[in-house]
Amino acid sequence: MKITVEQQQLRAALGVLSKAVGTSLSMPIIENFLLVAEGNSLQITATDLTLSMQVTIPAQVEESGSLALPARKTAEMVKELSAADVHIASRDLHLEATCENTEWEIAGVDPEDFPTLQPVDADSPSVEMPNVYLKDAIRKTAFVATEEQARYQQTGIQVWAEPGKIEFAATDSRRLAVWTLLNIANITVETKVLIPATRFAQFAHGIGDEGQTTLRFGKTRVELESENVKALISLLTGLFPPYRQLIEREVPNHVTIDRKPFLAAVHRAAVFASEDTRRVVIRLNDGLCSVSANQQTGKGRDEFGLDHGDCDNLELGCSHVFLAAALTAMTPEIEVGYTDGENPMFLRAFDKETDGGELCSCYTHVIMPMQLSEVN
Repeated sequence: MKITVEQQQLRAALGVLSKAVGTSLSMPIIENFLLVAEGNSLQITATDLTLSMQVTIPAQVEESGSLALPARKTAEMVKELSAADVHIASRDLHLEATCENTEWEIAGVDPEDFPTLQPVDADSPSVEMPNVYLKDAIRKTAFVATEEQARYQQTGIQVWAEPGKIEFAATDSRRLAVWTLLNIANITVETKVLIPATRFAQFAHGIGDEGQTTLRFGKTRVELESENVKALISLLTGLFPPYRQLIEREVPNHVTIDRKPFLAAVHRAAVFASEDTRRVVIRLNDGLCSVSANQQTGKGRDEFGLDHGDCDNLELGCSHVFLAAALTAMTPEIEVGYTDGENPMFLRAFDKETDGGELCSCYTHVIMPMQLSEVN
């Protein structure tokens, strides 16, 4: 192998792949990157056997070839190089690289030992999504998934594709996030899979806003393919909570709130929230919204006017951490729906209305209430 690549592109690719590198005493080969140079590109692959990712970058290839290299050491070295061309050559399982005044050599491993990545069957159900929508869907749901392995199914994002729409949902039992893309035309078969949220987010981090990504749903894995990034992710098993009966519930009160003053009020009140409960209280009445919190050492309250909405009064306690995270993911104008302080609060945001069958997304975030018995 003898190639030339740009340091910045190589560094970016290894940064994306580093979190897919495995650790195993019984299979140390997965602690390596696999480099394959052919045509006019360099393909770099990493795997921990549950997540496999491949990034392709442009390269001037004088001699084709392949080599597996220690991932951590390679990524650290490339990170420290100057932003210039990197000249790479391999011989007898050793790699030599030069970049301006820097030279380094590293021992590699036989690339034939690297695990073969079997793609999902080409005839499996699939959908193609614009990257900008896919990244938005993952960004607005992944943070809600729990990290507690005892609630295994809730560590994932459920992707539910059916004719005309695709839906992404995540929950940790105390909150629920659902992102939906409407008017999507290339779905013919209903499919429902559960994808680990952290793995999904790692793929989203590696792709740009431009272009499309194909999601191909197998029985045990999902294959994601964009212009220069591919991933194979092992699916979670088990049943995701039946959330649609919750988000489709009719609530009697609706009010439109500007996100900016609402989020600012939450941050200010949070200063006085208990470190144990992290609770703030939202009150809606007489065209005003207030957010307050108190503890033994002090209390705080922030109030702002509502633009419009005809609704009953509300007094509801919730986690300021959950509420701030939800508001941060929302569009500037939010519809708040509720019944009373003992039932969930619904935050909804929509794309601007479109003509005809253009793609349109909507986002729903449900937050469960907290007890108000000790709140003034």
